[in-house]
Amino acid sequence: MGTYAPEVGLADLLAYEFPIIGDFAADLVVGNKLRGAFCLIELEEASTSGIFVSIRNKATKEWSRRFEHGFSQLVDWFYALDDLKTTKRFAKDFGYKHARFIVILVIGRSAALSEDDRSRLNWRSERVVVNSHYVHCVTFDDLYEHLAWRLSHYTAVQSDD
Repeated sequence: MGTYAPEVGLADLLAYEFPIIGDFAADLVVGNKLRGAFCLIELEEASTSGIFVSIRNKATKEWSRRFEHGFSQLVDWFYALDDLKTTKRFAKDFGYKHARFIVILVIGRSAALSEDDRSRLNWRSERVVVNSHYVHCVTFDDLYEHLAWRLSHYTAVQSDD
């Protein structure tokens, strides 16, 4: 999953349920301490109503509670990381130099998205910045396609030898 963040390169750190501070924890962290680049991943539910929900008498769907919950968690991560950046704990976990964070929210299914829904999701990923960081919002299907493409690419390279 860390291949969504090319800045990480060859990862030398992997952590599951990584505690940031207090109640804040990332489901997965993939990082390269030497490069100071880290990909933090939050996994939410893979349901068809994970991203948008239809509301009676409204033409435009609303962001789901699950999506808003997941996105808010990422905002809290940035808050906590910003607060921790001058501590020994931060240096131990992420190094002494400036750390770059790539954050991914994985939620919902692609089949449930209309063209307008997909456009709104992409716009949010490309335009909403939290503490100078983009939050990549992808469906579980997007993640699968990305990983399948990566795997086929690596398999093709391996068979060329």
